[in-house]
Amino acid sequence: MSDKLNPEFFFDASNGQLSLTEAETFTRNWVETGTITANDFRAFSVRASELNALLELVNSNGLDAVRFYFGMKPRPDGKFGLKPCLVMAGVQGFEVDFSNPNDPVVTNAGKEIYFPDRKSNVEGEFVYDFSYPCPSTCQNDSPLMDPPQPAAANSY
Repeated sequence: MSDKLNPEFFFDASNGQLSLTEAETFTRNWVETGTITANDFRAFSVRASELNALLELVNSNGLDAVRFYFGMKPRPDGKFGLKPCLVMAGVQGFEVDFSNPNDPVVTNAGKEIYFPDRKSNVEGEFVYDFSYPCPSTCQNDSPLMDPPQPAAANSY
């Protein structure tokens, strides 16, 4: 199998394609920012159509996994600063030993597979980000966004 896969399934991710260089910048931004707190973001939303497209690409090309990297990308509204994102790359050869179901062990990290340009199908190294950080794209009253504190233990 080629290290370049046909991303035709990503028809819905019109702005989700990233060059490998852009993705490297976003993931480096994440590492270098170093000041992310729970107030900045707590989760990501991904549209079902885009998630299904990603799974279809994985399944139809014999990939074993999808690797998600945390990143920080420029804000699309032109405001100063960066916003969190997930950079997604296909993985071939990812293996896990489940002989101890309570402590699975990754036995092969696999190799990342990059995609040609989605629009022109020109060879290149592209990955995807079609994630939406929460807060701002999630249900604010979800117990997962603001989990209740455990009840205090009685102290006698």
